[in-house]
Amino acid sequence: MPLFSGISNLEASSDDNPWRLLLWALSTPTSACLILQPRHVAIAKELAQGKVLYECGSAEQVKAFKDDCQLFYSVCADYNHTWPEFARPFLLDFIVVAELPFKDKPLPVDPEKPLEEIDPYLSLHVWDLPLLRQRMRYAIDAVDPEEERACRKETTTDWRGRNQTHGICTCVCSHGVAYGFHMMLSGEGRTDVFHQMVTRFPQRMLDKLTVAYDFACNLAEYCLNREPMMFRNVRWVVDRFHQANHTCGPTFNMNKYNSLNNVISTGMESLNSVLERHRAPLSYMAQQRWALCSHTIIGRFNDAKNTRMMQQMTPISE
Repeated sequence: MPLFSGISNLEASSDDNPWRLLLWALSTPTSACLILQPRHVAIAKELAQGKVLYECGSAEQVKAFKDDCQLFYSVCADYNHTWPEFARPFLLDFIVVAELPFKDKPLPVDPEKPLEEIDPYLSLHVWDLPLLRQRMRYAIDAVDPEEERACRKETTTDWRGRNQTHGICTCVCSHGVAYGFHMMLSGEGRTDVFHQMVTRFPQRMLDKLTVAYDFACNLAEYCLNREPMMFRNVRWVVDRFHQANHTCGPTFNMNKYNSLNNVISTGMESLNSVLERHRAPLSYMAQQRWALCSHTIIGRFNDAKNTRMMQQMTPISE
């Protein structure tokens, strides 16, 4: 094949060889639209025409391409920031495949005002973000969930005591501040995270979002199979702590993205440790009291986080 004829000494190359990483990503079940996101297709098309990367868009667009499409950028960097001529037919074919899930589909629009919701301490969904949408029922939900996947998440069915729930599902920002939580009535799964994002996150937030999750490889497929246009520009990575157990390729490897080098991917664990200290009393509370106390604990945790960040900020000199 022309693509491979232009690559020399691939077997003897290092693990960080750009072609080696790109071919590894292509050999996994990862969808093409996760390797090349739709917002970067315009730049990829110009690269396939032989243009220099820095002439393919604005400085902001090029920077976003470097951050999100590290595998393609690394190849360009080895060829004076152009896409090699022998691989241009491959890139054009890859762009067609990456665009297929989003072809002829309307762009999502956020509602003009939030939806009304019942008392959060009754619904057990306690969030600082307003309710924007309801979770829909999808035809794919009826499909057997045990299809072949590159990575699997092992859970036990009865890891807690009798008549107890499976805990709470929370979401924190890169600084470790929690947006909210909801009670999980079954084992932790992709549907919990999907529910959080599809009901609470505005589209402008999703378009610039990077999700670090221990099961991000399958979460990405789960979300794109249900709401492809809503999640088309989300970047998905596995946090560093769980990365060693994954075989899903470099696309989801946090260490392959230079823009994430300083991001602490285990910020969720500090909140978990705080909640674990209150586990015993919370497990004996009625649902409303449990929701109120959990909200108070997480609120105090957020206050402490914000106070520490304010103390670390450098004051602006007058």
